[in-house]
Amino acid sequence: MEWNLIMENQSHQIETFRVYWHDTDKNGRMSFAAISRYLQETAWRQAEKLGFGYEQAKVLNQFWVLVRQRIVMESFPKWNDVVFIETWPRSVEGMMAFRDYYIRDKDRRIVGGVASTWMVIDLNTRRPQKPHLVNTALSQLDPTMALQEPAAKILFGEGDKCVEKRKVKFSDMDLNGHVTNSKYAEWIWDALSAEHALRNFKHFHINFITEAKEGDVITLSELILENQVKIKATRDTDSRIVFLAELS
Repeated sequence: MEWNLIMENQSHQIETFRVYWHDTDKNGRMSFAAISRYLQETAWRQAEKLGFGYEQAKVLNQFWVLVRQRIVMESFPKWNDVVFIETWPRSVEGMMAFRDYYIRDKDRRIVGGVASTWMVIDLNTRRPQKPHLVNTALSQLDPTMALQEPAAKILFGEGDKCVEKRKVKFSDMDLNGHVTNSKYAEWIWDALSAEHALRNFKHFHINFITEAKEGDVITLSELILENQVKIKATRDTDSRIVFLAELS
């Protein structure tokens, strides 16, 4: 897809970011946590513009939650690089809304693709709602897929080992009163064992299953496979899975 054609497509939103020092990892490249922040900010801005964002959801006592996200990078921008995040709402199916992204480098070349799945939750009951919010923007959907596959359900096998316990702190929380998704990316890299922490992972796939709140104690477990590392987070009070992630 050519850049000038994208600019004319009203279903696409493009935001520009500069990779700051604190957005890079020990390898010197833009971190997956930073990418997650950029993606979320771009999604929020477009959702507001199209009429189904944070402010519109709040009126209905609802909020959007990210359910699954799959990031595939070909190469990573570095410190001080300019990054363009392009996003569009792809489809709505039942309770789920699907949003995709391209990550472009300073020369506007696609260096990454993202598939994500979202759900609307009632603020009080924390139960899923049909995303009626998007009805006014259905004409803005673009079925183009950024990746060949959507963000799928992650399966987690046997043989994992506990690598860290951490308590959810005030600084982990977002406006909706739960841990924001980019924080989970930070937790994952903190939990990786030393021999894997510096690997140049290019695929980051995560399923968000149960929300974590301030004061919760979370156990992070690591499962090492031949070409993949999996991380599981469980809540100590009830052993419920908070998230599952795959890195490769």
